[in-house]
Amino acid sequence: MIPREILKKIRQIELRTNRIVTETLAGQYHSVFKGQGMNFDEVREYQPGDDVRA
Repeated sequence: MIPREILKKIRQIELRTNRIVTETLAGQYHSVFKGQGMNFDEVREYQPGDDVRA
């Protein structure tokens, strides 16, 4: 059996996520900051020896 305190915390997390996902502008927001951004093909997986702060 899962303790009540844990269940209460889980429900709070689910409510927060639902609120974020159901926002009207979710996924359709245009930033006021201009830039090129980053494409996923420009990102590679971590390799041993890489700077973890980069």
